[in-house]
Amino acid sequence: MILRNTLRKWTRTVGEGNTIDEIVLPVLVPQKLFGFQILDASWKWKTHGWYIVLCVSLSIYMIAGSVAVIADGNVDLDIKNESPYVIILALINPIKAIVFVGNRETFQVLYLTAKTTLYSFVETASKTKGEKLLKSIKTLVCCVIGVTLIPVLQYQVTFFWKYANGEKILLSRSTYLLIPMERPYYEIASLMQNLFLLEAACIVMLLDTWFAFYALILCYACDTLCELLAVRPPEDQENRSQYVHRLDVSLKSFYRNHVIINE
Repeated sequence: MILRNTLRKWTRTVGEGNTIDEIVLPVLVPQKLFGFQILDASWKWKTHGWYIVLCVSLSIYMIAGSVAVIADGNVDLDIKNESPYVIILALINPIKAIVFVGNRETFQVLYLTAKTTLYSFVETASKTKGEKLLKSIKTLVCCVIGVTLIPVLQYQVTFFWKYANGEKILLSRSTYLLIPMERPYYEIASLMQNLFLLEAACIVMLLDTWFAFYALILCYACDTLCELLAVRPPEDQENRSQYVHRLDVSLKSFYRNHVIINE
C-alpha cells in the first residue's frame, strides 16, 4: 500500500487523482522511468529533454551498427536480414517519441476529459456500466503490457541469465561489428541494447495504450449517450402530457451531455 501510494505521487497526472489513475498506474510507471510522463502538467523540456536526446542517441548507435553489418560482405546473411528491421525500428522510435512529447498538451486535455467528464457521465448514468468500463480499462492495460513489455523482459531475463553463467550473447546481432567482446566494452554495448529495446517497447506501449484508452472511454460515453434516447413508449395509465414530459427530459439530457462530450 505504501509503495502504491508512493508510485501514485511519483506518477501524478493532470487533475485530481481518481480510480482511473490507479488502474493505468502500470503504464504510468515505465512512462515516468523513460521520461515520457507528459500527462504530468509539470513536464518541461529543460528537465526531461535529455531523455529524448538519449532516445535519439541509442537509435543512432543501432542504425550505425546495422549499416556497418549490411555494408560488410563477410557477414552472414541471417544477420544482414535482421539489420533492416533494426534500422526501421530505430528510425521510428525517436519520431514517435518527439510526436508524443510535442503533443503533450493535447494528451493532457484528452486524459483529463476522459478520467473526469466522460467517466463521471458513464458512472452517473449507470453504475453497472461504470464498473464495466473500469474492468475494460484494466483488461486493456494488461493486454498492452503483455504484448509489449513482457516479451522484451523475457529476452532480457535470458540475456542476464546467460551472462551470469559466463556466456556472452547479443540482444541484437545486427550491431555486433561495433561491440568488442572484451570488458568493459561488451557490458557497455549490451547495456545500450537493453535500454534501446526497453525504450522501444515503452514508446510502442504508450502510444497504443493512450489511443486505445481514449477510444474506449469515448465509445462507452457515446453508447451511454444513445441510451438516453431510449424512451419507453407511452404506458397504459400515462396520458400524453406525461409522456411528452418524459420525452422532453430525455432530449434535454441528451443535448446537454452531447455538447459536453463534443467539447
